[in-house]
Amino acid sequence: MTNPESIPSPASAGAPTAVSPSPLGTVSFVAGTAANLLQLLMQFVFVLLLSSVGYAGLQPVQLIATAIAFVLGAAALVIGVLALLQKNARRALAGAGIALGAVVVLGAVVGLVQGLLLDLV
Repeated sequence: MTNPESIPSPASAGAPTAVSPSPLGTVSFVAGTAANLLQLLMQFVFVLLLSSVGYAGLQPVQLIATAIAFVLGAAALVIGVLALLQKNARRALAGAGIALGAVVVLGAVVGLVQGLLLDLV
């Protein structure tokens, strides 16, 4: 009969290690979602402001909202990349956070360039 102590355990026999949830991935996803929701909400606010105070009153609000969304999106990107670099951590939320953050950062840059071009006209 074989001695049970001489049989290698599954962990030492090269079995895959457990994948743990990544708090950084969750933070990245939440930041990216918050940035997207802010941009969505501001689309409705912009229409109301434009109809009530005109374009001149809209510019400062749009700049502030875009800056906040850009910071949240950039944070989602950076934190998501850090979460992907962790070993033995789930990557789905980090990937989603990176995608959401990238959309917001790209949208913020395009929005700022569009605003600058409209000022030139």
